Amino acid sequence: MEELNITHEFGYKNNPNSQAYIESFHSSVQHEFVESIDFNYIEDVYNYYISYIYFYNNLRPHGSLHYFTPDFVFNLFSDQNNNLEEFKSINFNDFVVCVKK
Repeated sequence: MEELNITHEFGYKNNPNSQAYIESFHSSVQHEFVESIDFNYIEDVYNYYISYIYFYNNLRPHGSLHYFTPDFVFNLFSDQNNNLEEFKSINFNDFVVCVKK
């Protein structure tokens, strides 16, 4: 984790606000994946979940990321020349995001 400059954080017990990002992710999984599909086999759960995670990270726009995907933002920041100030300076009106339901 140090090589990737990732900080490991621990949330506080019985305080969901300290873990808001993962709680939000679990809420999305619950509403978009678990409650919407009936499964007959455990293999189906695994295969659908892998597909859902791909959708969540690569196709689904996130409001907190100015309606970009996590993969797009990750790649934007993985370039050593990019930083947060450059991201904030992007004119988001120049982008169009289309989602087919």
